[in-house]
Amino acid sequence: MTLLNALKGKKPEQIENERNRHLADMVWIGVGNAGMKLLDKVCSLDIESNLHEIYPIGIRTSKFDCQSPKNIEQDQIIDLGEEKERRLAKGTGGDQSLAQKIFLKKKDVFLERIGQSTIESAPLFLLGSLAGGTAGGGIPVLAKLLKKNFPNNPVLIAGILPDPHEGSTLQANASRSLLFLEEYDALILFENRAIRSATIEEGFDILNDEFAETLYSLFAVRPEEYALNTQKMLNLTKRFGKEGICLTHRCVSEEIMLEEPKTDEEREVLKSDMVRLLKLNLSHYPEEVLRSARGGAYHIGSNRNFLLHDLVSLLSTTVEDLLGGNGALVVPGFWRSQDYLIEIVTTLVGVDSSKYEFAKRINGKWKILYEEDEIENSRGELLKI
Repeated sequence: MTLLNALKGKKPEQIENERNRHLADMVWIGVGNAGMKLLDKVCSLDIESNLHEIYPIGIRTSKFDCQSPKNIEQDQIIDLGEEKERRLAKGTGGDQSLAQKIFLKKKDVFLERIGQSTIESAPLFLLGSLAGGTAGGGIPVLAKLLKKNFPNNPVLIAGILPDPHEGSTLQANASRSLLFLEEYDALILFENRAIRSATIEEGFDILNDEFAETLYSLFAVRPEEYALNTQKMLNLTKRFGKEGICLTHRCVSEEIMLEEPKTDEEREVLKSDMVRLLKLNLSHYPEEVLRSARGGAYHIGSNRNFLLHDLVSLLSTTVEDLLGGNGALVVPGFWRSQDYLIEIVTTLVGVDSSKYEFAKRINGKWKILYEEDEIENSRGELLKI
């Protein structure tokens, strides 16, 4: 039973008590500064939608990371900096080897907290920057721990990659983190893109909002007949997620007619506009990425008062054609957004990593920061889990 159904017909005080007792349908774990900020934004979307289906857990090695989250309570945060380990209070300093040791040492704390918070088969999301020390070093450890101890719970990783202009150190960390990521059901990658028209902080906030809205649109529960619900997405990612990486893109248009079409001509214009917007969204993926995908999904939101019976089929055919007609599985969905906009979010699943430019570019760059002996020793530590 979802929380939404559990709360029907109850008084406000009963609702609050029910929420406090209800085990989460999804546990989202933000790791490090970037991961916790992304998690905080995802939770704000969950609260705004009044679904309250996400249970957040924040993990940090520095109390300076995400100091004042608005939607994550203090008892939902695991702080790894202890008084007797003052150097940890300042984080890992970008050292993923140190982060790995810390996470292995604290593994029982994570497992106990997650065991108290989730139900069997509920998806477990790991969010964080693969270029950082805390998340880049800790997420491979957490993923392996979760797969071993919660075998019936899908484990999905949403990893943020550095912008090429952010320097070789961050690219080396991202390279090492990808090298160590082996245990998961799907790996979703986001590229950090510098926004030149904004300050650094404003730019990261804009990207954080975009990543959060993309993830929430794809995976959050929406109680509507045509919505792309969590189970559909999980089935898709579990089927192809281990065969390659997952990439996503979101675009918004204010130009498409939002009123219900009344004539055949208006219906045709609407269908044409929707196909155009979907093609625009998919054009942001490199052609070689599109053609290597084993599956894909699209989720369309608006304040629509319409759903043409042949629109879903038309859009699905469009995606299949753009994926090269290689038999890729396409999953559609529509939801009712409160905004006066049309929003399309897409994801490609099972993309061949050798076709993905970023993965090729940073392959082997871990050698900038890490020695081969250290890599082998770290691999040995993970094998003991």
